[in-house]
Amino acid sequence: MELRSSSTILPSALRSAGPECTISLAPEGGTALLGRATRLSEAYTLDRTIGVGGMAIVRLARQHALDREVAVKAPLTGGTSIDATNSVLQEAWVTGALDHPGVVPVHDVAMDDAGCPHIVMRRIEGWTWTELLAEPRHVEALFGARDVLTWHLRVLMSVASTVAHAHRRGVVHRDLKPDNVMVGPGGEAYVLDWGLAAALDDAAARHLPRAEAITALAGTPRYMAPEMVRGEPQGIHTDVYLLGGLLHAVLTGEGPHAGDEVAEILARIPTFAPRFPPTTPPRLAALCAHALAADPAGRPEGAEAVRRAVQAWLEEHAADALVVAGEAELAAMRLARGDGSGPEKVVRHYAASRLGFEQALASAPAYEPAREGLAAAQEELIRWELGRGEAQSAAWVLAEMEAPSEALSADVAHAVVVAEQAATRAARLLADHDPSAGIRTRAFVSILLGLLLIVTPLYTHVYDRDVDLTTIALSDVAVFAIIGSVWFWARDSLGRSALNRAVIRTAAAAPLLHAALALGASSVGLTAAQVVAIFPLTASALTLAMAATVEPWLLAAAAAYLGAFALSTIDVDNRWLYLAAANAALAVVALWRWGPEALVSWIAFRRAKRAARA
Repeated sequence: MELRSSSTILPSALRSAGPECTISLAPEGGTALLGRATRLSEAYTLDRTIGVGGMAIVRLARQHALDREVAVKAPLTGGTSIDATNSVLQEAWVTGALDHPGVVPVHDVAMDDAGCPHIVMRRIEGWTWTELLAEPRHVEALFGARDVLTWHLRVLMSVASTVAHAHRRGVVHRDLKPDNVMVGPGGEAYVLDWGLAAALDDAAARHLPRAEAITALAGTPRYMAPEMVRGEPQGIHTDVYLLGGLLHAVLTGEGPHAGDEVAEILARIPTFAPRFPPTTPPRLAALCAHALAADPAGRPEGAEAVRRAVQAWLEEHAADALVVAGEAELAAMRLARGDGSGPEKVVRHYAASRLGFEQALASAPAYEPAREGLAAAQEELIRWELGRGEAQSAAWVLAEMEAPSEALSADVAHAVVVAEQAATRAARLLADHDPSAGIRTRAFVSILLGLLLIVTPLYTHVYDRDVDLTTIALSDVAVFAIIGSVWFWARDSLGRSALNRAVIRTAAAAPLLHAALALGASSVGLTAAQVVAIFPLTASALTLAMAATVEPWLLAAAAAYLGAFALSTIDVDNRWLYLAAANAALAVVALWRWGPEALVSWIAFRRAKRAARA
């Protein structure tokens, strides 16, 4: 018989023609299948031929019992029909046992009047994968595929999934090729022609020959694995090679072993090295070459590994466009950062860049370019945030990174420490200049000191107007001691702001200054009356200094002290009275300025305290 490179070679196909199919020559498992076989003529009516292969013929038929169309497959008469019969019987067992969506269901095994077995299967409508590989426009028209390459790769994934299922059931196909794959109208793929299937374990060996024991030449030369030619043990690695051949057909349009002369093809197979068109995606070319390795140990470990590798490429292929978009936005972000654009533009480009990379990772979680791009965008934003002093924002972005570099982490940590120190200083400065800090204590102390400074000169004016310098000095020291006691009592509250400290310091400075003036007056020839007359002037100077640096409203008190000084120089007898009036003016200003706010604060404090107790 004539051998073709695209046709299946049966184990004895190189021998001369033998007898017609005979049940007695079938293997033991096949005989068991036919022991209770249905009579073909009684249960089915054969119709037209719908397919002819190297080992069998397929006809359309009508099943009487269920009144439905089925496909009936029988050995191809003539040639070595014993092998063809065994092949058909083996396929009946395999397809009936695998029970997978990618395997055509077997309904029955029937026997004709001549004793030849017929497999009754579900009728499958569609196209051979060979037809669809040859006409890309059919794929576009029939299935609406916009990307023909990815469509064929999904068919390959379906075939690999079916083959992996067969391997788990202890069966290898050994004749995978586009002719043996049927694609249905919905894009579903069926692996056909399991006639050369072999067993991987004892359960499958009851019906099939052991894969590792096969030495006879069998298979399709255009796709055949080197071990099939050399007569070496076959197994899962053989189907992996054949899946590589299917990928080769997808990428190049033909099987790996081109040519028409079978003998020449078989001679080249052990040293075959694939070549691909320049436009072939590199990772797919590498996967194909891996699966087509001459050494079985150098191939992927199984059909599932091939399927996952194709799936990974499909996911990453879909992610490529997203990565390109993300990189373009990242470049725009760098440009915006470099030309001093506003933060809105930088952040907008960063958000778009990050979205592209994250969407790419959503479709391909292990896609390294997307992972690297996301990390680069995050680092770019961190550097930008650090450059404008936003250490906390940089730290937030850093916390989202998977594996930031040590240098970047150190830079952010240093910036955060510096920012926290600056924030602490700023908080202290802000609190130091907060006029509401300790306002209740300040108001209370002002009222207390105001009363003291009003009552003391009034008492002196009434009862001891001509007090001597020593008594004046001792009185001022006593006032200073009282102010010191008040400071010690309310030091936490009065020390919380610059205003409080200024008030208490000025209040303490006045009696000290007056005491020093009283003690030094005699040495310059000043009398007690003259010293007291000067007191409003020194108080005016102190108050004016406070008005210029802390509280402008104290200008009114400073004016009152100047007025008291002027009146004291004219009317020395009422000097104590004028000092008391100026002190009263100071108390009124303090009460007017700080009293209402202190009252509001006190009311809020009491309410909060009651609420806490409740």
